[in-house]
Amino acid sequence: MNYNLGKKRTTLTQFDKLITQVALRQARLFIKI
Repeated sequence: MNYNLGKKRTTLTQFDKLITQVALRQARLFIKI
């Protein structure tokens, strides 16, 4: 159980990082335009 929870947490953190990177890219493009 703990292993599965930890795995989900890690995947969530990686997913959050990916979302933040995409959001930053979109923000940069918006600022450029």
